[in-house]
Amino acid sequence: MVVESNSVLGGCATISGGILGIGGGNALQIKAGIYETADTLYSDMTRHVVNYTNVETKALGAPAVYSSPGTKTVPALARVFADRSLDTWNWLVAHGAKFSAATTSYANGTAVFWGTRAPSTTVADVVDPTGVGATHPQSTAGGAGWCNPMIAALKKMSNVDIELNTKMTQIIREAPLTGRVLGITAQAGGKTMYFRANRAVIVATGGYKGSPWLRFLFDPRVPATMTYSGTPFCYDDGTGLLAALNAGAAMMSDRNLDIHEWHRQWGTLYHVFSLGSAYATPGLSPSTADYIFVNSLGNRFMDESTPETSGWFFGDPPYSFYDYALDQHMTGPYGTPGVWTIMDSAAMTRENLNPSTWLGPPAQVDPNLVFSGATLGALETAINVPAGSLTATITKYNSYVAASPPADPDFGRPASLLTHQINTPPYYAVWCNLVLHDTAGCCTVNENGQVIDWNGNTIQSLYAAGEAAGGLDLIGMAKGVVMGRVCGENAAVAQSW
Repeated sequence: MVVESNSVLGGCATISGGILGIGGGNALQIKAGIYETADTLYSDMTRHVVNYTNVETKALGAPAVYSSPGTKTVPALARVFADRSLDTWNWLVAHGAKFSAATTSYANGTAVFWGTRAPSTTVADVVDPTGVGATHPQSTAGGAGWCNPMIAALKKMSNVDIELNTKMTQIIREAPLTGRVLGITAQAGGKTMYFRANRAVIVATGGYKGSPWLRFLFDPRVPATMTYSGTPFCYDDGTGLLAALNAGAAMMSDRNLDIHEWHRQWGTLYHVFSLGSAYATPGLSPSTADYIFVNSLGNRFMDESTPETSGWFFGDPPYSFYDYALDQHMTGPYGTPGVWTIMDSAAMTRENLNPSTWLGPPAQVDPNLVFSGATLGALETAINVPAGSLTATITKYNSYVAASPPADPDFGRPASLLTHQINTPPYYAVWCNLVLHDTAGCCTVNENGQVIDWNGNTIQSLYAAGEAAGGLDLIGMAKGVVMGRVCGENAAVAQSW
């Protein structure tokens, strides 16, 4: 039985870009001349220092590999993941997964936190044909290219009951914190339902990026109003993890540092939806050379070229855009954290942006997240910053651009990004919204996927996989697919009662 809180199966994986980090030497990797085996993958995953090169890969003429240090990866889990990656990839293909290529174009030539040296990209497939039509751009995504064939195969199984719009709220044990797991409690249509497990319960509910309490435990700076990726299509609100914790599960990290991962979205509250989506607006993607960030005082506060994500990726500076942005303690028109992005009409021309079409139909931005002003004074009024603040800030910034050579003595913005003054009206302010993307840690599991309690003992008949399980320093869908399959195989042969 599958109990799913959404109206469709697949969750965030279905609407993702479809970068599936499962390798171990699959057919597409071999075709691309990329060397990888279970042993080299395990070695990459358990390194404690950064490895920028790889002799075997270079010998085949492929790009050098960037291996992220795996200091938070449990070796036993890495071993299982590495050993089961290739046959899982082949299993997906046998069920119709639509892979197109193996690529090293992600993460500076691939980092092992994807789950492989060369992830497989997938062919976009229909996400929600009942939304605005299967031919509409919003109805397809790369993740659906492998999710939908697996969902179709599942629905063909006569012995599988799928309960949609049904939210698991409790894991039931023989006693509150002892004994085997007997089943779950769920909510559907305002009613409480009880499901008895014949062999086991597998928690595959995603992470907890929608739970203000759980994410606060790892980063107290994260406001309760912060939006997170996946919404409003699906909601990873941490209910599955909370249920497991209340049943006695221990929690452990799965990140090199115990920090969340983020994205920033301009003119929208949500993360990566297509134009015309039935779920959310796509927002904008301005070039760094064309904007500055300002806070509620109308002042710059950082070098705008600072990477958006955490500083430990790829030797980035120790602080990220989010460190600086959260330090401004700003909330936007909808109460979500972020900062203002200031541009002029010349920037719109350079980037082929047409503000007159932003509100649609179809809408590209959310109302009240983009403002314009014929003068900087008018823009100050529109976004409620002190009178004269933008004028002073931009006058100073323009002088840095005009200097010979261009230089930013305040924050060190590179000269290569000091190329355009902001002096052509009308002027624009676009809200840059902070979006939580990945959380750190979940249920503690062993190499069989069995959940471990706070005393280090397995909880009989309880399994967890994907973002609901910790111990693997991986991002994306790979650990959900490989370790979910491991959980399913082990649960299937568990003793019934």
